[in-house]
Amino acid sequence: MINFSLLTLGHIKKGVSKIGIERNIMKFTMYSVFTKALFMDAIITLYLFARGLNVTQIMLLETFSALTITFFEIPGGAVADKFGRKYSLFFGAFLQAIAVIFLIIGLNYLFFVAGIVIFSIGATFISGADNAYLYDFLNENNMKDKFQQIDGSIRSWILYSTAIFYLTAGLLYTKSIYFPFYLTLISLIFASLLALSLTNISIDTKKPEGKLSYSQIIKESGKFIFKNTDLLFLFLFSSVVLSFIYLARGIEQTYLYFNKVPPQYFGLLVCIFNLIAGFFSRKSRQITDLFKNAQFYISISLFLFLILMSQIKSLYFGLPLLLAFHAIRGISSPYLFRRLNEHIISEIRATILSFHNLLMGLFIAASAPLLGYLTDRLGIYYTYLVMSLSFLCLIAVIVLLKAKKLKMLVFRVD
Repeated sequence: MINFSLLTLGHIKKGVSKIGIERNIMKFTMYSVFTKALFMDAIITLYLFARGLNVTQIMLLETFSALTITFFEIPGGAVADKFGRKYSLFFGAFLQAIAVIFLIIGLNYLFFVAGIVIFSIGATFISGADNAYLYDFLNENNMKDKFQQIDGSIRSWILYSTAIFYLTAGLLYTKSIYFPFYLTLISLIFASLLALSLTNISIDTKKPEGKLSYSQIIKESGKFIFKNTDLLFLFLFSSVVLSFIYLARGIEQTYLYFNKVPPQYFGLLVCIFNLIAGFFSRKSRQITDLFKNAQFYISISLFLFLILMSQIKSLYFGLPLLLAFHAIRGISSPYLFRRLNEHIISEIRATILSFHNLLMGLFIAASAPLLGYLTDRLGIYYTYLVMSLSFLCLIAVIVLLKAKKLKMLVFRVD
């Protein structure tokens, strides 16, 4: 599953075989696929409509999800650092499996609320812990320089699987609206068992008295971010870039709908988009190594995509732009998470990555309703224009902060 011809395994940790490392990464890859490429995601809105929910009720579920993640993101990362990443991964997948049962039963609206809340709590135990586990496992075996290649390869498998699962879910939904949820439930149960079978990793500690307490982990993580200028810059930059990628994906189907793309082609286009993202995710390290400052090229490419989408009204030109966008999407995540991990110590890695995901979640939760309002009132092209200008302004502020020209915005933490 992972192309080990790219890796140099002659210097791996003594006593650990190449086969053992390959097997563990394969299990981690399967876990990632079964917790991120969910059959039910392809038809969740249609399913909720079929179960009698209206638009307001569905949007309220999104609100409950965002609030739950806001409250549990940091505690979830701290649990992973305190008690172990593999156990956090197990608990996350297990909670999500329970949540799917609530969604299947759905006797009344409270069942759907409970399902979404439990599912979101489970997501916070996975978020941060998965990336931290992979980086520390590779670091423990003297392979952290291969993180971006392997992370990119894993993300490509997630995207390829998502494309296939979405097509499959659409076909199964026509037979029974519950079939995609049954498959999701089976996948999550299997993922939780895979998590328990992962190799244990030791978490380095810089404290002479040993591991930090739960509250100390959260406190030290916050201090660590603001004390390290390079990490703070990457933290803000990656949060903005990945948030805008998420938001652009969120309005993608609206763009296709406004351009009168027939519904039967939506699944096919999503499949193609994920295949493109998967291919470039696998090639992320090779591509970013070609540029001295990959961050600049990622940000300028994303800005150009947004501004061009606001000006080009033809679908024939819009579709190639969307293909380019998914190439950017595939390249960005493995590169940005590699850069982040290089600046984080093992002891608090999952918590800091959870801080990162929390910041993204808050930004997305605040921006999404505004973008929806703009689209309803002024149209999709105006929304792309606002996004492009907002992105440019935020990146400019972050760059100025990095250059210390806005010193008053740099927090000093004792």
